Amino acid sequence: RMISPNVKSTVYCTAIRAGGEKEWNFLWGKYLDSNVAAEKVTILISLGCSKESWILSRYLDMAFTAGSGIRKQDGNRVFHAVAKNDIGRYLAWNYLRDQWQKLNEYHVGSFSGLSGYVKIATAKFNTALELQELEEFQAKHSGKLGRSKRVVEQSIERTKNNIAWMDANYEIIEEWLTKKGYGTTIRNS
Repeated sequence: RMISPNVKSTVYCTAIRAGGEKEWNFLWGKYLDSNVAAEKVTILISLGCSKESWILSRYLDMAFTAGSGIRKQDGNRVFHAVAKNDIGRYLAWNYLRDQWQKLNEYHVGSFSGLSGYVKIATAKFNTALELQELEEFQAKHSGKLGRSKRVVEQSIERTKNNIAWMDANYEIIEEWLTKKGYGTTIRNS
């Protein structure tokens, strides 16, 4: 049966999230077989919905390996899909930190790609540990950030603001949620 285009991304993502390697490989096969650009994009994004960290790690590696089946210009879609996944966001950040040189070489001269990776991987940072990791990343790569330097600085500033917001509001929100009968697992640290 055909899946309506209106719900295709939801169906694919849900299947990948609920499934395992078999389902992931099935959808990957559909990606390789498809000749429709919009379908390929939908599949690339949906493949990032997996709950399996090893699958997401493998997917990140594929995104930045020539000949993997993922076009070079689509690596950013894969990175963004993994980074937006709650399980994948730390994988994406660690991949960015560990593979900065590889990403730099893969995207020679591409400011938007590298800057976009930093921005999406750090978007939800709100702890002192995450701030420390960002500052260490900045120090380690200070001479190699190029035009991404400003985005790293902005990410540090945003993380500091997020920490301040959490410090000022966490207990108030936690108390309110508790009174309303909801869980309080909103803090990452």
